[in-house]
Amino acid sequence: MPTSPAAPFPAAARNAVSALTVTISITPAPPLVPVMSLAGLYPRATRPGKPFGLGALVHGCLGTHAAPALSVDGRVLEVHVSARRTRLGLTVERDGALIVRVPPACPPERAEAFVRANDRWVDDKLRLREERQPLHPTRKLSDGEIHRYLGRDYRLLYVDEPRIEVRDVGRRWGTHRPGRIALHWATFQLPFHLIDYVIAHELAHVRISGHGPDYWRLLGRAMPEYARWKAELDEMGRRVWMGDVAGR
Repeated sequence: MPTSPAAPFPAAARNAVSALTVTISITPAPPLVPVMSLAGLYPRATRPGKPFGLGALVHGCLGTHAAPALSVDGRVLEVHVSARRTRLGLTVERDGALIVRVPPACPPERAEAFVRANDRWVDDKLRLREERQPLHPTRKLSDGEIHRYLGRDYRLLYVDEPRIEVRDVGRRWGTHRPGRIALHWATFQLPFHLIDYVIAHELAHVRISGHGPDYWRLLGRAMPEYARWKAELDEMGRRVWMGDVAGR
């Protein structure tokens, strides 16, 4: 693209620029201190009932984005320095990590003494954490594994996931075709456990067609109460509205 020639730099401006001087002041960085830090969530030791935010496990040194750390009698605490703070604070997080919060001018000796003075408080919080550890089980999601659903135990029945439709299927509760299951809209007038039975009944057909002994054995693995629920469905199903409308 064509450009126009640059205008000459005025001599007065050149003289003014040459007369300028720039002074840059460099403040030495604080000495680097190696750290290994941990963080927490519990009330302050100095102000009970006031919660802190969550911290994170970090490694670093002063002068970097990581927080410095303090080691006291075998405990490693992350040090958070705040210009707005005038008193020291101590927190314990759910993972057992520790944070000591200090004002900018706090010497290490004062922080160490504060941590030692609250040693029993820290022990109590760590013991409470151990008592409240989650006990969530680990699942394999394997065929036949027992899972809980709406307060009841069910065995996991692995089948290839079919497409499911809800529509009018005549006088049946559901139908199965390869890759597709259709459920009658009237099914959803039934109680939860009978809807479960209808769905399990059709899902079992993904594995086995027909209603032979192998089919009922498979359904019984996933739903041990199937015979009782089948009988209940047969009785209740006679009274469910199936879409018939009286003439006007």
